Formats: sequence, structure tokens, C-alpha cells
Amino acid sequence: MFTFAKNRMNIQSMDKREKILQTVMEEIAQEGVNGSPMSQIAKKSGVATGTIYHHFKSKEEIINEIFSTIRKKLKGVIDTVKAKKPAFKEEFEQVWLGFYHHFVAHPLEFKFMQQVDNTPIITEQTYLESGQYLLPVFEFYQKGIEEGLLEDRDVTVLGYLTYDNIMTMVNLKLQGLDITDTLLQQALDYCWSGLIKKQT
Repeated sequence: MFTFAKNRMNIQSMDKREKILQTVMEEIAQEGVNGSPMSQIAKKSGVATGTIYHHFKSKEEIINEIFSTIRKKLKGVIDTVKAKKPAFKEEFEQVWLGFYHHFVAHPLEFKFMQQVDNTPIITEQTYLESGQYLLPVFEFYQKGIEEGLLEDRDVTVLGYLTYDNIMTMVNLKLQGLDITDTLLQQALDYCWSGLIKKQT
């Protein structure tokens, strides 16, 4: 079972800006967006409230920056896979598994994203700018459609359905379910089967 206490980073070694970002991520993950006033963030980070406002205009700005940073990390997963130049299906599988293992290894990031994604607190500008990090995923789907490998569906819908599939498995893992390699492969295969073009 996932517990936050075991996954808190040692913020003593961070600079003040990093301490603020880390504390806000922890607080949002545990308490939700509305349960983390600036006074509490200042106390837990060991950074004065005035110092927080020196670095950031608002809590919303902090949350948006964390959101973008996590999406940038996912791009790192994609880039690592693409550098190997795998076959089409293998690329899908490796990115899928890469996202899964990233969030399992970083449960605070997972819980943070669960709290803030698809909420008004993430601005349209943040969605657009950080969306560039995930552009290779949508290009992958478009390529598959054009080459007749995938069903001709809206690539945005395909991307988010796949992402939700991954996040469901992460959630089950962090809730304590024994996610074996076999079970993980079954979930991946189920997702893939919904994408590939059916033979007529």
C-alpha cells in the first residue's frame, strides 16, 4: 500500500525554489488543491511566505509549473524509447510501460496529476505549452492511421484513452494490487487491441 511518508524527498538539501515546488506537490497529492493554504506550504517547506511570493505569483502558478515539469519528464521517457528506433508496436509497448514504471517510481507525481489534471487550475496556456512534450505520442498515432495500422480515430482521443489505461494500472499498483508482469501485459494488450485496425 502506498504511503506518502515513505516517499517524501529530503527537502533539506534543496534550494528554496525547489523546496517550494516539492512541498506543494506533496501537499496537493495528500490534501488536494483546496486543502493546502500558502501558510501551510510555508511552514512545511521551511520557507517564509514572503519568499514564496518572491519566486511565484500564486499557488496556481506553482501548480502549473509542476504540471509542466511532470509532462516534460514523460517526454524524456518517449525520447529514450525513440532513440532505440523500435518497430511500431514495440514503440507503443515501451512508451506505455515507460509511463507506467515512471509513475510507479514517482507516486507523488502520480497523485498530484490525479488531483489537478483536467481541472480549471491548469491554464489553457499550460496545456498548450506542455502539450508539446507529448506531441510525439500523437504523431505516432497519426503515422499509424496513415499507414493503415491503426483505426482512423481522433488522435487526441486515442492518446488520452491510452493514458487513462496506464494511469488505472498505476493506481491499482499503488493501492496494493499485485501487478504481475502477466497482468501488466494483459492490460497493455487490451489497450493495443482497441487501437489496431480490424481486418475486414
